[in-house]
Amino acid sequence: MVGTSVEILEDLLNCKVQDWNTLLSINLTNRITSLPPEVDRWTSARCIYLSGNQLTSLPDAVKAWTSATHIYLSGNQLTSLPDGVKGWTSARYIYLGDNQLTSLPDGVKAWTSATYIDLSGNQLTSLPDGVKGWRSAIIIYLGNNQLTSLPDGVSGWTSATTIYLGGNQLTLLPDTVKAWTSATYIYLSGNPILFVDDNLCGKCWYSWHHNDPFFSLENKKKIQNRYASKIQQTYRRHYTKRNNAAVVIQKAYIDHFYRVHGPWYNKVYTKYNSLFN
Repeated sequence: MVGTSVEILEDLLNCKVQDWNTLLSINLTNRITSLPPEVDRWTSARCIYLSGNQLTSLPDAVKAWTSATHIYLSGNQLTSLPDGVKGWTSARYIYLGDNQLTSLPDGVKAWTSATYIDLSGNQLTSLPDGVKGWRSAIIIYLGNNQLTSLPDGVSGWTSATTIYLGGNQLTLLPDTVKAWTSATYIYLSGNPILFVDDNLCGKCWYSWHHNDPFFSLENKKKIQNRYASKIQQTYRRHYTKRNNAAVVIQKAYIDHFYRVHGPWYNKVYTKYNSLFN
């Protein structure tokens, strides 16, 4: 595929490259296939619209976009991001949804001003601990990826009111989610996850208008009570010291037991999901 040259961009922007540092807005939606290194001259641009193109990568020159408050790159074919995104220190809205990203550079820790971060619809399998820097983010979209776990760095999401993690492969959440004290909407549907902390139970939603009954505190206690006795019976059948049974009834063991030995849980979870299909 032929890349987008400086000359083509000059024509599309109706501006010579030497004057690009005067542009306050860049709108190249649905028009380009690549970005040349000269985009490091977009130093004054506040809004950069690059959605719906065929971009597969970004040059490290994007680190010069230090004035941009709105960066739109959704609907491209990006497979990775350069560490240069650490220059997006002023960005308040970052749209990177519907690409093909499999990982994020540690440079995302510099997105300290971002209040809206959209990375949904990618192929992310993990997040760097640098996401701890997203302390200003109010809305975080990470749905429909392939995340299997979250780093302890999510403890930095203290300002987030909406956290969308639906449609991933999460089996549990780290203890650091206790820091999500501002969250009022947490979406976890479509993950093979069983429990969340008690303080998050009432904050889980299935859709914009419906609480997620599976993650209710009532349902959590019902499952715990049913399986606690089964775990004790299993333990006592294989070990002689009954007074130590309580030692193994802990969250990690229970969670593992449910998944490996819990056909009842699987049946309930399958039935629960069928209600919304």
